[in-house]
Amino acid sequence: MNIGALILTPLVLAASASWAQPQAPANAQDRTGAPTVMRMATWEKLTTERYPGKQDDIFFINDRVGWYGNGAGKVFRTTDGGDTWIPIWEQKGTFVRTLAFVDEKVGVLGNIGVGYFPGVTDPTPLYRTEDGGVTWTPVTTIEGAPVVGLCAFDIVQVPFINAGRLDYRTRIVGVGRVGGPAAYIWSDDLGKTWKQGKLPALGAAAFDVKFLDDRRGPIRICHHRWRTDLDPGHLWQRSQQDSSGSHTQGRDRLRHRGGCAPDAHGALNRPFKEGPPARRLTDP
Repeated sequence: MNIGALILTPLVLAASASWAQPQAPANAQDRTGAPTVMRMATWEKLTTERYPGKQDDIFFINDRVGWYGNGAGKVFRTTDGGDTWIPIWEQKGTFVRTLAFVDEKVGVLGNIGVGYFPGVTDPTPLYRTEDGGVTWTPVTTIEGAPVVGLCAFDIVQVPFINAGRLDYRTRIVGVGRVGGPAAYIWSDDLGKTWKQGKLPALGAAAFDVKFLDDRRGPIRICHHRWRTDLDPGHLWQRSQQDSSGSHTQGRDRLRHRGGCAPDAHGALNRPFKEGPPARRLTDP
């Protein structure tokens, strides 16, 4: 399996850009046997608080409830699919680099940490909420070497047999940070405590992650992509050379879960409700 193929090419999302489904084969059919019609999904700019930069991360737990955060230390929440966004938390000196939620109440927040972006004074890399993001508590239960900052989370549903029936338990995986130093952590108790794995010495900075299950998945590190096939991630293999020359773009495409996406100018864009899910960015 070419794990490197799972990492998408770095992209820049303009406010007027559109997303297009890949072209269907000429003989494509749906389940009824009728020809499949591929439609375009366009983007609608939303009215949100402007920020002189980009909104760094966005996460939807369903089609109605989502959150986004930015370098001003602010977190916003929507309960109507992105029509309106309400500021629910602010902490100056914190750079909200990444967000992830396991339900409408419990979530984690990754701070970029000090020493990289100007104005960031908060040394706490990880926060946790149990009230939907209204309050955030520093997480101090990360084993291993100190984690300076975090850039990405992934929520993995791990299957197991529970009293003879298939069930799932949640694992949260986190990596950081852009600019280094690199760290790889995970939690099996909804973010209360965290273990830390080892990354290759070449990995000076990690900024994206997408696990396939609890044992396999790629992490994007500097100019190389690495993957692990053994839990807890102590053995890594280089997946594919990254010749993009950039480590500041593309991270949100892997973490994008909801119906909205931040652009490079601090605005939010959402696809109109008609049309298929977004798959690929094309310039207008």
